[in-house]
Amino acid sequence: VLRPAGPTIPQYGVPLSAAEQRVLVPCGATWERCETVDLDFAVTAAFLGILGYSGDLAGLTPEQRGRLAAWSAVWKQWRNWMQGSHAMLLTPVAPITDRGGWAALQLLHREHGASMLGVWRLDDPRPAMTVRLRGLVPDRRYGVRRLPDGATEFRCGRELLEGGVTIVLAGMRHGAIYVIEPEG
Repeated sequence: VLRPAGPTIPQYGVPLSAAEQRVLVPCGATWERCETVDLDFAVTAAFLGILGYSGDLAGLTPEQRGRLAAWSAVWKQWRNWMQGSHAMLLTPVAPITDRGGWAALQLLHREHGASMLGVWRLDDPRPAMTVRLRGLVPDRRYGVRRLPDGATEFRCGRELLEGGVTIVLAGMRHGAIYVIEPEG
């Protein structure tokens, strides 16, 4: 559920003229409590489930609506795959009220050998986190690509299992989804 927040929402440590476009999201069932987040955070929070949009979508900027369209196209491409996968939590279990740290979840589809990685930076000052993946074939090469439109970087399965992949997110309450596919 999204509402435009406009460019005038101050962001700690960022001059107002350089502040990114943000959206408002409710913190519960009503708008009485809400917060501003990066659009990708709002989308990625729902991406690994059943993605749907509500709120004042017409009030979003053309760029934000274009980003939603790109995310929707990718979700449609991967939804059947996601239905056949299983999830593994890659970060410690925390109460739903704990807004600190990072959260990471891996979807693994054993039949296809591919994975999807969701990573969210909550209220954490660290700009990066390394996540070790599970269920990959150590001697196989994998393409790692950030959705919806990132470039593919090839890595060895052993490297992803043992050393992990380092995720950098620009600010708090940002999120990202990665696809990890076997080469060939």
